[in-house]
Amino acid sequence: MTFFRRHASPQQLAAESDVNGLFLCVTGKDPKVAKEAVPLLAALVDELDMAPGTHEVLRDLESDASANSIHALEGIVRHDLARSSGVKMGAALALFRLHAMAELRKIVEDIRNGDAAGKQLHGDLSRNLLGAAVRGHDVELAKFLLVKGNFGSAAEVEPAFEMLASGSPEAAQAIAADGSTYSEVAKARAAAART
Repeated sequence: MTFFRRHASPQQLAAESDVNGLFLCVTGKDPKVAKEAVPLLAALVDELDMAPGTHEVLRDLESDASANSIHALEGIVRHDLARSSGVKMGAALALFRLHAMAELRKIVEDIRNGDAAGKQLHGDLSRNLLGAAVRGHDVELAKFLLVKGNFGSAAEVEPAFEMLASGSPEAAQAIAADGSTYSEVAKARAAAART
């Protein structure tokens, strides 16, 4: 009699909504299984959003910090761009804390350049990441988000412009002069900083 049972496939784990099993596949030693499990975990965590265990999986992915974990966090943010969710914001902030800036920049640009379906997500990511950039004094990410992000009010961008004014006053002028600045709010605030 054997006490070991064959591990379930990532497909089976996804069908059973087993986020912990999929996490173990993503962080496991078999690269083929991990590659198959990453998009399944990303989709399941995003679909379950606020269900028990989803935020723990985000924490565990962030703690693991492997390439597959970063890819899974990126997949959570990219899954179903038509909606914004708490786990998407949590995954984006985990990427920020992991210093996965190239991935974050690519996500923001892809959503910005995409269709209207991702505009709510674009705004939510812009606000959350800009807040994290200001708290972390990340001037480069703040400048990037002020140009590529989507903001609804001047109050959302004011702390970033204050941070830039204290350390890099020419950055506001560069944002005002950049023709690709997406947000009208950021354009107006940058223009006011020029005068």
